[in-house]
Amino acid sequence: MYQSVRSLLGQGYEVELITDAISSRTAENRTLGLERMQAAGARATSVEMCLFDLVQDAASPSFRQLLPLFK
Repeated sequence: MYQSVRSLLGQGYEVELITDAISSRTAENRTLGLERMQAAGARATSVEMCLFDLVQDAASPSFRQLLPLFK
């Protein structure tokens, strides 16, 4: 994942790390990888934030369908 993120950033893409959907062999490797990707310019987010950001409108039916997933 680290190499993909670095490549995308190098190509000028904005990269968001959905941190609660990222794992590694060890907790230390996960932490180090997240730190290095963020230091390179990727932004941290969560599954919940990402989904709500994609829906964009709290009045939409899609937003209401997501709510039970996070309660």
